[in-house]
Amino acid sequence: MPIYRTTDRIESKIKDGNQQIAYTKLHGCITKVAEEDLPLILTPEQYVSHKKGREKLFDRLEDQALSHPILFVGHSLNDSDVREVLLKVGNLTSSRPRCWALMYDFKDQHRTLWESKRISLIKGSFEDFINSLDEQTSEIEKNYERRSSSHPIESKFVSNDYSLTMETLRVMDNPLIFINQTMSLDE
Repeated sequence: MPIYRTTDRIESKIKDGNQQIAYTKLHGCITKVAEEDLPLILTPEQYVSHKKGREKLFDRLEDQALSHPILFVGHSLNDSDVREVLLKVGNLTSSRPRCWALMYDFKDQHRTLWESKRISLIKGSFEDFINSLDEQTSEIEKNYERRSSSHPIESKFVSNDYSLTMETLRVMDNPLIFINQTMSLDE
């Protein structure tokens, strides 16, 4: 699920966390070229004002890096924005999760520098990366889907092969009295 601008509400865009992954497009998107308020960043001149309308995206990315592993996908370390974000993330704290940066090309000296900041550089294209993931993922892992409970009680009484019916879920939303043999007739 792409996140393009500061005003995009991630929580409302992601309907199923098991099926969707949010990804942030800091420099715009080819599918949004007609939007004048959020242009696709292509020229060096555009870098001067490119953060307008995207300020919170950059802040959110830094905030997310404190507690989540992040994969940065960029063209190269020549991109000043990529370097700036990686440096900020790299300097946050040593206890944050490791991050990765997928780049077409970089020098081996860069790998050592970024590794010291808990950022691993991966050489290649996004297509190569996805193909490699696909090859290294077993069929069992590909077909695995974590089932989320529709009602808290499901985690206690229902196996992963079954789920409560819609009618049962509707009834469970109302107060219930458990009628059993130990109850007195006066209750």
